[in-house]
Amino acid sequence: LRAQAWSASPTIVEIGLGDRGGPTFFDLVDRIRTDQEPMLQQARFIGLEADPVRAGRARAQIMAGTLVEVQTGGFDAPARLNPAGVEVIVVRNVLQHYPSSEERPTIFQALGQGLKEGGLLVVGTNHVMGVYQKRDNRFEPIELLLQLSDEPVRQTIERGTTFATLLPLNGLHECDAERLLPVLQEAVQAEN
Repeated sequence: LRAQAWSASPTIVEIGLGDRGGPTFFDLVDRIRTDQEPMLQQARFIGLEADPVRAGRARAQIMAGTLVEVQTGGFDAPARLNPAGVEVIVVRNVLQHYPSSEERPTIFQALGQGLKEGGLLVVGTNHVMGVYQKRDNRFEPIELLLQLSDEPVRQTIERGTTFATLLPLNGLHECDAERLLPVLQEAVQAEN
């Protein structure tokens, strides 16, 4: 994550901590804490888990004084945490558990209500991640990350390009990284 024009201590929320009590959440915290961006050093991290047992397991891993907390909650929780919205919401490996196309617009509406204008929504799987920025109450794709091996493939998306159509917010979690890479490379060449 690159720091935007956020508050001095931005709030970063990850929704869905998983069966193992949040290892990806704590990995995210560690990666951002080691970032050289001073603003991110003071970030407040909140892990949200709908299952109280999983939330309790993750809560037991928190060290005192770290600006990290775990709460029980779901997609609507960021709006309750801060009515003005949070700076970043991360949703990894969660949306595939909501296969109904009728449910997804409601989910994205709740996420949008919990995100500040200019905030970032990071959504996808461990292998395909899209970064969207909230602009005028809409999500605009700004970056795509494919993780095929130890070296991620990262592509910045210019506003208004045809490449932006590669990031279907409603179905990004269903994309296959190996199939998406050639399409990504072809789109980048076409844009240049």
